[in-house]
Amino acid sequence: MNNIDILSSRQPSMFVLTIGLPDLHQQLIGLKAHAAWHSLEVDVATSCFEADASWRVRKPDACFVRMRGDDIRHIEQFICNLRACWDATAIYVVLDEHDGEVEPLEQLFMAAGATDCIRSCELGRPMQEHCLRRAVRDRERMRAHLERDHFFELMEQDMGVGLWQWDPRNDFYRWSDQEYRLFDLEGVAPEDVSYTRWRDAIHPDDQERVEAEIGRAIVGVSAYNSVFRMGTPGADGLPRWLAGVARLRRDRSGAPSCLYGVNWDVSACRNVQSEAMRRLGCTDCLSHLMPNIFQQYFKLAADCLFHVKEDAGGVLRYTAINPAGCAHAGKTVQEIVGKTPVEVLGAEVGGIIDTGLRQALHSGKPFSYKHSFDMGGASVTFDAVYIPIADEWGRHSGVLGCARDITAYECLQTTLFQAQKMEVLGQFSSGVAHDFNNILQNVSNLIELFGYAREPDQTTSLLKRGRAVIACGQALTSRLLAFARKTEPLAKVLDPNVLIENVREILQLSVGGGIEIRTALQAGVWPVKADPGQLDLMLINLAVNARDAMGGTGTLTIATQNVALCDDAGGILPAGDYVCISVSDTGSGMSADVLARAAQPFFTTKPVGQGTGLGLSMVRTYLRDMAGDCKIVSVPGQGTCVSMYLPRAG
Repeated sequence: MNNIDILSSRQPSMFVLTIGLPDLHQQLIGLKAHAAWHSLEVDVATSCFEADASWRVRKPDACFVRMRGDDIRHIEQFICNLRACWDATAIYVVLDEHDGEVEPLEQLFMAAGATDCIRSCELGRPMQEHCLRRAVRDRERMRAHLERDHFFELMEQDMGVGLWQWDPRNDFYRWSDQEYRLFDLEGVAPEDVSYTRWRDAIHPDDQERVEAEIGRAIVGVSAYNSVFRMGTPGADGLPRWLAGVARLRRDRSGAPSCLYGVNWDVSACRNVQSEAMRRLGCTDCLSHLMPNIFQQYFKLAADCLFHVKEDAGGVLRYTAINPAGCAHAGKTVQEIVGKTPVEVLGAEVGGIIDTGLRQALHSGKPFSYKHSFDMGGASVTFDAVYIPIADEWGRHSGVLGCARDITAYECLQTTLFQAQKMEVLGQFSSGVAHDFNNILQNVSNLIELFGYAREPDQTTSLLKRGRAVIACGQALTSRLLAFARKTEPLAKVLDPNVLIENVREILQLSVGGGIEIRTALQAGVWPVKADPGQLDLMLINLAVNARDAMGGTGTLTIATQNVALCDDAGGILPAGDYVCISVSDTGSGMSADVLARAAQPFFTTKPVGQGTGLGLSMVRTYLRDMAGDCKIVSVPGQGTCVSMYLPRAG
């Protein structure tokens, strides 16, 4: 006979069941002073406690079991009955040396479902307290799990959310009750749920797409995020729609181990949308995608407007196109909708369009380009922009395209450019002719003066002036060649003060005797690395411009200064050491609008035939070739100062 003793504390926090352990029963009485005990005899080998249901007041927190002899053969059935009838969670099996080898028995009992095995020599008060504390912790943990499970059950019931988990390697599924209901598989055993059953529950038209989305999630291309129809309609006869999201877990080797997610019913929303699309939808307008206000524009616009969408296989197909698009393609709506750009327009044109559409789709940003196509034997230029369209879940699966025929506009632009170029060339030729005429006039005057020269000093002076005139002609020729060929500067390290003194006499000849040239050259100015010939030309250009601005009389000041720029000079140069060479005049100055355009090529305020408009433009070009730049300051009625910045030579 085996004793079954029940320890039931008056405090409902502890309920202990002992089986076949009267000594432990007495010890626990001493451990729990206010405990109430009950005894019961039972055949542990066969009883399932049905006759003693009156004793099962509540779920035991801990069970201590001592089994001997033949009872051990029935341990698995006994523990199963104990859990089924008493809902026991913590079951401790007590062993002693009389039972034979202990370790094999421990393995047997643990395999049968015991919580732990305790040797009788260790079953003192510390072990008893440890087991009871562990039992209480297990009970609280179980209660937390039950509360959590209850919470998820309420969420499933109230929100209609189904939870699922899938092991793709073993085709093993774990579904919540709501997931079974959503897939109309209530009553199907868990072991009978498979990938095939899951797929077959989906509408046949959506199966391929959803499988592709699952496949992309498993290989890591994108997260699973899908909306699909179920194979069976709802109670109202309308299609049932489910939305689902899932995430992938990988094992330590990086292989997919588990895909887990949720599904919920979106039938009400989708069916309302489907009805609206049915009433408003058509294949030659975007009324099923855009508000009604856009319909008229879509139909009447001269631009090609269309919409494409990615199918389950990742292929972009037309879903809508306007009449202008059909006219340019030379096809009807029925011949375009459902086809790919390549199928409609051929490999070359369609391939370019498909590439642009995918650029917009994958980047999630508008993509624009301009391209010329051979359509119907004529070259047609389109300016296209593609805008990705996101659905209600934020996924970009479609693209709205607009292509404008700008062939006529491009032809007009070409004609206008040619006309402007001819006008500029005319102005340029007139200015060059004027400058050469001045040089030839000076040469003619010098030749005439040579005829009257009698003294050697006069001849020397005339030769010097002749060389200056030739230098101006060479400067003009060099400016033209540099402008046309963009020649590389022959840079070398030089002293700016020495260069200015050497060119001063030529400058005086260029501006005439009515203009006084002054210099303010800083002692110890830093050397610069520049092309001396180009630097001479820049000073001559600036001097001639100053002469014209002063009307032949005034003061021209050339100054040098070391400058250490912290930021830059007017936002044009990086920080560093520079030498500033400034050329200032006392002329008429420039207004703000003229100053803004002063350095533009061919811009001039001089009368036709009296200037090329290249002086300041070439100065800036030369300076930038030498890693420098210029800054122009002008005050109407007071004069102009052009500051040239050249980097300090290292």
